[in-house]
Amino acid sequence: MKGNTGFTLLELMIGIAITGILVAVAVPSFTAMMKSNEGSSDANQLLTVLTIARSEAIRRNQTVQICKSKTASASSPVCDGTAAENWSEGVLMWVDQNSDGAITKNEVLQTLIPLSTASTITVSTSGGLASISYNVDGTVPTGQNTTFKIYPGTSISTKYERCVVISQTGKPRITDNATDSSSCS
Repeated sequence: MKGNTGFTLLELMIGIAITGILVAVAVPSFTAMMKSNEGSSDANQLLTVLTIARSEAIRRNQTVQICKSKTASASSPVCDGTAAENWSEGVLMWVDQNSDGAITKNEVLQTLIPLSTASTITVSTSGGLASISYNVDGTVPTGQNTTFKIYPGTSISTKYERCVVISQTGKPRITDNATDSSSCS
């Protein structure tokens, strides 16, 4: 006669307890990894936009601007908001071809609405700017060295903060508080 091949109640309860302990240990680590990845992804996207704007300014030999815009489209481009607002709602990249200060649809290079759905993006500049300009040589005008702060999620916490810093030479770079605590201040 064959013996029973199933699990006893005690074996089943021990297996469930071990699984519960493993889940309790893994979930906080997984949450931290997700927040860190969200911040990195959004910082990389912003870095890409800034790099494209800088490259276009050099290539076109014209000033290229990036401004906060939550409503822009190629057919109705408009910059809205101030530097203090959340830039994750969207950005508009444009070149003022006729130097009149107004944006027309043929001057729009790129719109990203929204720029991020997972992070809050704030900007701090020495002059409180609502837009960033790249000169024809790829630099930014004096006083426009800028730091974008990216906070994954809806709350502003420096634990997973990433920063995109634009130097006076115009070159953007990504930093975080984990590796460079002085870079985001």
